[in-house]
Amino acid sequence: WGRGYAKEALAAVLRFAQAPPLKLSRVSALIVVENSASVRVAQACSMKKIGRSDYELDGQPRSILIYALDQ
Repeated sequence: WGRGYAKEALAAVLRFAQAPPLKLSRVSALIVVENSASVRVAQACSMKKIGRSDYELDGQPRSILIYALDQ
């Protein structure tokens, strides 16, 4: 952990998603609120927080953060 592999992997996925033939106009990530490491990775790859959603899983309230990168 902490060696930058997740950031490197996400950066590669974002490059692939925004290049031909895909040319996606938006790439989104749904991150469980408690996963601060994934939030840092998304932010390090220029993704911006665009929302939050609350839901219930196995009777327990949960929240996710929605991050996105627009082309």
